[in-house]
Amino acid sequence: MIHQGPIKENQKTLIAYGDSWTFGAELIEPDYDLEKNGYPLDATNLQFRLDNVFPTLLAQKLNYENCINYGVCGGGNDSIFQKVIHFVYENIISGKHSVNDFFITIGFTTPLRKDFFIDGKITPITLTAQYND
Repeated sequence: MIHQGPIKENQKTLIAYGDSWTFGAELIEPDYDLEKNGYPLDATNLQFRLDNVFPTLLAQKLNYENCINYGVCGGGNDSIFQKVIHFVYENIISGKHSVNDFFITIGFTTPLRKDFFIDGKITPITLTAQYND
């Protein structure tokens, strides 16, 4: 299984979009020492995360050669949707690749996560309810 490899012609590739669940932020190697090393979103836990995240497991079940995971911690549905549309346009509608080469999975998140354009950049914000007694 190739992770994050380039898209190749006639190679079955699973493309995954979503939030931290799709990214696999919650997957930590069993022997990893959280107290000593902190939360591992870096290379120390990378291979374990890539091997055990649901897009990889789904790609293996489907016998796909490649899995490209575009999951982002804190990602909102607005940006997930925009990234999927961009990918489909750039890779399929443009004719660069065949639709038969891809399986695209979308892991939407809570509708409370919204992306806003603030100070010239897209900023994800989670809306929360406040209760006043």
